[in-house]
Amino acid sequence: MKKTHDHGLAILVVDDDPEELTTTCDALRSQHEVLSASSGQDALRIARKTRLGAIVLDVMMTGGLDGFSTFNALQHDPNTQRIPVIFLTSVNQATGLSFGAG
Repeated sequence: MKKTHDHGLAILVVDDDPEELTTTCDALRSQHEVLSASSGQDALRIARKTRLGAIVLDVMMTGGLDGFSTFNALQHDPNTQRIPVIFLTSVNQATGLSFGAG
């Protein structure tokens, strides 16, 4: 983890794809302190013990909690329910579904 930046709380990036996790963390690191987790379970553990400014959460994760289940657990915990969550997904690449303008 890099040194704490003076202008805000850390952002937690959650993604089970190591390449996507690295890319997203690198994009945010110049302006923010960035923490990372490769699973929903790790994200919950970190969120419960760290003051976070936001969470960037992958929707499609395997091997346990997906993004929606992780978000649901965050929302039901009084200690984490107010952390803003930004969903990030490459679902169109994985499934061919389109989320763009029709």
